[in-house]
Amino acid sequence: MITPPDLRTRHATVRVENQALLDDVTLTLPPGSMTALLGPNGAGKTTLIRVLAGLLPVSDGEVELGDRLLGELSRTAIARQCAYLPQQTATRFEMRVEDVVTLGRYPHLNTWGALSRDDHARVAWAIERVGLTSFRHRTLPTLSGGERQRVFLARALAQEAPILLLDEPTSSLDIGRQLELMTLLTELHAEGQTILAAVHDLQSALEFFPRAVLLHEGRLIDDGPTETVVLGPALETAFSVRVHTGPGFRFLPSDSL
Repeated sequence: MITPPDLRTRHATVRVENQALLDDVTLTLPPGSMTALLGPNGAGKTTLIRVLAGLLPVSDGEVELGDRLLGELSRTAIARQCAYLPQQTATRFEMRVEDVVTLGRYPHLNTWGALSRDDHARVAWAIERVGLTSFRHRTLPTLSGGERQRVFLARALAQEAPILLLDEPTSSLDIGRQLELMTLLTELHAEGQTILAAVHDLQSALEFFPRAVLLHEGRLIDDGPTETVVLGPALETAFSVRVHTGPGFRFLPSDSL
């Protein structure tokens, strides 16, 4: 795998009808970093991930991939570097698991659009890595929500991009599959991939992610070691809670302490 480039925003703002969905966000994802993206519903997490994936243009500011502005790059060039897993995945298409995962190889196809032996091998590896080898001939509508989520994660892995941008990847998974996914992300991080994942479960963030960034009302209000962010005053403000520590920690309504 190639070394991931830096992915960064500089004062990135996204406005829709005079409302700032993202407001003056400056963020850098260094090569090989693993970052949890935290924030309440509506904080701007999905917007930020789509901006970083090159799917949503900024109204102001810049997005850079390595030494290039993201807006100067083609979709194929971006896809070779950044793989995006959306929060909601399609369910109605009568496509087989293997065919969906194969879509991840298209940024790498030759002029003739033919799949090589290496392409087929990568697809098989990705399907096996998410535990769906026995499902490869099933169609999407026959799968559960968690199974479909794993299919689209396999597509992102088949893309062989060094940067993974994941929008709530555990949202449809049961607890066992959540742990499997987090273990997989830890392994990919150890192999050198850059990972940014929007996470709702703060315990998972603490256990698996060395770094966390916190969004609130479209603004980045904290960035640092995950324990510092999760147990800090900015998170209490963003979620309107109080953090009670020792032994362990728990979250209480803001007026209960």
